[in-house]
Amino acid sequence: MITITKTARNEIYKIAAFLDNCWRAEYSKIVSPDFLGEMSVDERYEMLLNRFDGNISDFFATRDDGG
Repeated sequence: MITITKTARNEIYKIAAFLDNCWRAEYSKIVSPDFLGEMSVDERYEMLLNRFDGNISDFFATRDDGG
C-alpha cells in the first residue's frame, strides 16, 4: 500500500540526498560536470532544513509499506 505522509524533520537529510542523486542523474548530460561537482548534499540539506524550520515549505513523502 502506498501512502503519502508529512515528512518529519529527521527525514530532511534523506530528502536532500535523494534530490542530489536525481539532479546528478537527470542533468549530467545537460550541465557542466563542474557545476554538478560543486553541488553538496550538506548544503542542500541546510537549505531544506531552513525551509522546513521556517515553515516556508511543507514536505511530503510517499511510502510503500512504511519504507
